[in-house]
Amino acid sequence: MIAFSLGIAVGAQPIIGYNYGAKRYDRVIEAFKLVIICNIILGIIATILFEAAPSVIVAIFGKGSAFYKDYAILSFRIYLGGIMLCCLQKASCVLLQSINKPYKALFLSLMRDVIMLVPGVCLLGLLGNLHLMLWAGIIADVGAFIPTIIFVLVEMRKLKKQQRVDVSIPEQAAAVASGNYVITIGREYGSGGRFIAQELAKRFKIKCYDNELISKVAEDFNIDIELLNSVDEKNKSSFWYGFANSYVFSKNKDQVLPISPEDGLFLKQCRTIENLYENESCVIVGRCADYILKNRPNVIKIFVYSKDQEFKVQRKAKLENCEEDVIREKVKTVDKGRAEYYKHFTSQIWGDKENYDLCIDTSVVGLENAINLIETYVKSSIKKKSR
Repeated sequence: MIAFSLGIAVGAQPIIGYNYGAKRYDRVIEAFKLVIICNIILGIIATILFEAAPSVIVAIFGKGSAFYKDYAILSFRIYLGGIMLCCLQKASCVLLQSINKPYKALFLSLMRDVIMLVPGVCLLGLLGNLHLMLWAGIIADVGAFIPTIIFVLVEMRKLKKQQRVDVSIPEQAAAVASGNYVITIGREYGSGGRFIAQELAKRFKIKCYDNELISKVAEDFNIDIELLNSVDEKNKSSFWYGFANSYVFSKNKDQVLPISPEDGLFLKQCRTIENLYENESCVIVGRCADYILKNRPNVIKIFVYSKDQEFKVQRKAKLENCEEDVIREKVKTVDKGRAEYYKHFTSQIWGDKENYDLCIDTSVVGLENAINLIETYVKSSIKKKSR
């Protein structure tokens, strides 16, 4: 059971380490919580087995005398009575190592197995009672768990406090000083997001990057544009794979090693988006730009959608001169792909209003009114931030 517990923690260690080094403390806390939840579940299962059916487990290892059987059952029920606390304590040691707290992790490791368990067994054994010795296990688990909880809560509080501090103050100051701003447009297929982005770019006299972003990535990194197009906003199916490969805002992104070629291409796209943010005002369509530039100053995050599916279908059918049934299926496929792509790289829900500054239903307000609304909002937002 402890091996399972350590396996979960060690599996999360590189994820936590990467995000801690990149100052993405919210992800560190999220991963930490997942590990703790998994270990609680594991500990509950183990406790139920050890308390309710110890004789079945003992029987697996053979038959012995009545004393052997009785003592083995007591060992499960008493000595291993704190197995859940032990699992949480062992996992926490590994996780503290991940956030660069080796001395605390070392202390906690010694606390359970050396400082408390060995002396406890010896002292209780001196009393000459084998049954009494069994309590050394649960005493060690409880005794080691108390400082573990204190250390973990202190570190989590520090991480939450640090998360509130802007992680890239020099970059933000430079962006504010330059007067540059970026408008990101997330959009449902057929809702008119691309058209709105292009019109906004014309009104503000700045560049719009949609497919142009793919061309720029291909140019910047000398990559085959067809390869980029093949993975552009396409879906990823595995939640855990997506969680493990979520983009890390590292200062040295060349040291971030993605598992797949697709993730490598995404990281290059992220760097291109960040370079655009630092060097010019522009409109960026899709590509998780709202998340990549999250918490940066002078970034206005817009999401364009349509509750009326027929609005999207009829609009695209007319533009592409195609049958409505074909477009209707395409709307479902493309939006599903974009949603899964977004979740894969951000671990967040595509289209969730919490991720955007402004969400507009174009089937209600119309494209022209949507453009006017966004233009007014952007001007007001930039003016307010420049004060």
